Amino acid sequence: MKQILTIIILSLATTVAAQQITTTPDTVITESEALEEPILEPAANPACPFLDTEKGQYYLDGNPISNKEVEEFLRLNDPDAWQSYKVGNPMWISGWCVLGAGAVLSTVGMGYLVCGIGYTTGSLFAILLTAGQYEPDSEMINRLMVTGGALSIAGGVLTAASIPLIVVGGIKKFGAHNIYNDNCQKQHPQPQLELALQASSNGLGLALRF
Repeated sequence: MKQILTIIILSLATTVAAQQITTTPDTVITESEALEEPILEPAANPACPFLDTEKGQYYLDGNPISNKEVEEFLRLNDPDAWQSYKVGNPMWISGWCVLGAGAVLSTVGMGYLVCGIGYTTGSLFAILLTAGQYEPDSEMINRLMVTGGALSIAGGVLTAASIPLIVVGGIKKFGAHNIYNDNCQKQHPQPQLELALQASSNGLGLALRF
């Protein structure tokens, strides 16, 4: 009877040991391996008010500010960004003014050309209807066509000249905030506060890094 009980106990012990072996995880976390899951992002840097722009409007920490306020803010806080804005803003404004002038000249020039073409066409019909008796004013036709052509060409030249002014000026004007934001973050670095989940041979725990 004792031998039978001994055999049964040995069998149960062997079964339990086998189950423990089969349920042991394949990977073991050691001290040199850590599983980190950042769950807290660093707050905004209070030493650097955020400057941004959208659709031609500048914003300082989400509040709209005028062009004059932008230039004054950059002048006091970042010489590099101020120089970029100071050069880009007048170029950008000049570009739009030149574009407007070009559009006006082109429109007026097209008006002269339309009048010249219309007068020429009407004169041809008048000549046909009067069997050659009507004599068109050739000097007026020439004046309309020449003036219209000259104004149209001048308008096209001004329009073409406005493009680099608008593009380059816009890049310098609306890129000044990137220069300021980058320089401010470099000059006033903020400690990175991070709360992470860390695993080691001693178990799991929260680690605060800064």
